[in-house]
Amino acid sequence: MLTERVAKRYARALFTAAREKGRVTEVAGDLENISAAAEDNEELRRFLYHPRISPAVKKEILEELFGARIQELALNLLVLLVSKGRFGILPVLSRIYQSLVDREQGIARAAVASAVPLDDDHRKRLTAVLRRLAGRNEIRTDWRVEPDVIGGFVAYIGDRVIDASVRGMLSRV
Repeated sequence: MLTERVAKRYARALFTAAREKGRVTEVAGDLENISAAAEDNEELRRFLYHPRISPAVKKEILEELFGARIQELALNLLVLLVSKGRFGILPVLSRIYQSLVDREQGIARAAVASAVPLDDDHRKRLTAVLRRLAGRNEIRTDWRVEPDVIGGFVAYIGDRVIDASVRGMLSRV
């Protein structure tokens, strides 16, 4: 819970600064890439969390690794997180920042689970329904196949759940 609150503060501050510089989307991409790199690279994670390596050395290495490839705002945030011993909140911070970007751009995100892969026609029709339910112009959907659904689908839009699955119908009976 504390991690979420702290990450929210950093994300809001970063979002405000990025909006002022007109770099909101670029910073979102940078956060996602850095987060993925840290998740995929065990050596990088160990280095960043090592208590005997000074923040100054970590800063130097981070500037060498990411400096030329990411926005200055993202690099400054990364250095700040490492110096404060809060690098671990980066994945949460990245997710919160992306939700701020989505809200500003009028984008909703949805996850749809179905028992079998949906064809393009079904996806288009379902996307139109979800867009209308979300009240947004654009919706980005993550399509998943989950055999437990049995039939139909379960859609998640923010904190809303639309359960049109056979499993859901059976459990309601």
